[in-house]
Amino acid sequence: MWSQVYCLFFLCATVGATPSGSTDPIEGLGLLAQKYGLWFHIDAAYAGSALICPELRHYLIGTEHASSISMNLHKWFLTNLDCSGLWVKNRSDLLDTLSMTAEVIRNDAACFEGEASDGKLTSRAEFNFNTFESTFPNWLANVSSLEYADLSYCNLNGRISLGLSELPSLSYLNLAGNNNLSASSHKLFGGSWTNIKVLDFSPNKLHGKLPDTIGNMTFLTNFSLMSNNINGGIPSSIGKLCNLVDFDLSGNNLTGSLPEKLVGSQSCASKTLLPSLVRLWLSNNKLVGKLPNWLGHIPNLLELSLNYNFLEGPIPDSLGTLKKLTDLGWTLGRFFPAL
Repeated sequence: MWSQVYCLFFLCATVGATPSGSTDPIEGLGLLAQKYGLWFHIDAAYAGSALICPELRHYLIGTEHASSISMNLHKWFLTNLDCSGLWVKNRSDLLDTLSMTAEVIRNDAACFEGEASDGKLTSRAEFNFNTFESTFPNWLANVSSLEYADLSYCNLNGRISLGLSELPSLSYLNLAGNNNLSASSHKLFGGSWTNIKVLDFSPNKLHGKLPDTIGNMTFLTNFSLMSNNINGGIPSSIGKLCNLVDFDLSGNNLTGSLPEKLVGSQSCASKTLLPSLVRLWLSNNKLVGKLPNWLGHIPNLLELSLNYNFLEGPIPDSLGTLKKLTDLGWTLGRFFPAL
C-alpha cells in the first residue's frame, strides 16, 4: 500500500496514559524492541511517580529493556511545574548527540577523525555554547560548501586551521570565547577569505602582526580580535574595507603609532574613508604617537575608544566634524587641543 519503504527505529510505551491511566505491556514491547534493534522509550510522565509504591511496582516489569524512561515529577511529587526526569540506559547516547562529529552531520564524503576529504557536508555548522574541551576540528577546513560556522564558547583549544581562509563560500566565522585557540595572525589573515563578512576571534591567543592583506577582505563587516596577543601596528590597508561596520582590536599588544594615512578609500563607491564604520575600539594596547587626521573623516563613526594607550599630542580638529560621534574615550592619553 505504501509507495515508499519506511524504517522503524523508535518504539514508545506508556505507563499511565493521561486520559485513562492505562498502561502498555512493557515487557512484551521491550522484547520486541530488543529483537529489532529499536530505541525503546517508556513514557511514564503521568503515573511514573506512583511506582514508588511497592504495590504498584509490578508495572515496572520489563523496564530493563528500555533505552530511556521519563516521568513528570511535578505531577505527584509536589515539585515545581515542568520538573521532569529523563533516564537513559547509556548516557553516552546523549553525550554523543552534542559531539563535534555527531552522526547527523556525517556522510560518506568526510572522515571526522582527522583525515577529512573534500566533501559537501553542510552549509552551516552551529556548535556554540558547548563544553567540548577538545582541539580545534580541522575537518571544517575541508567542508567546501561551508558558509556559516559558529563554534563560540566551546572550550576549544589548539591551532586554528589556516585552511578556513580558503573556503570559497565561508561568510561567517565565530570562534569567540574559547580563550585557548591560537594561530599566527599574519598567516591566518594572509589567506584568501574570499567572501568573509564576519570574523570573531575574541578572546583567544592569536599572535603576531596583522598583514597588509586584511585589506583584501572587502566584504568584511564585523572584525573582532579583542583580547588576543596581536602585536605590531595597524595596516594602512584597512582603508580598503568599505563595508566594515565594527572593528575591535582592544586588549592586545599593538605598538607603534597609528598609520598616518589609510590607502584604498577610492575603491569605495562613496569615495569616502571607511564609509560604513560605526565602532572602532583600540583601547588597552601600547599605541604611541599622535592621532592621525583621518580619524575625523570617518563619516558614520559612533564610537571611538582609544583608552589606556600611550597616545599623545594635539587633538585633530577633524574630530570635531564627526556629527554622529556619541562615545569618545582616550583615558590616560596625553592630549591637548590643536593650536
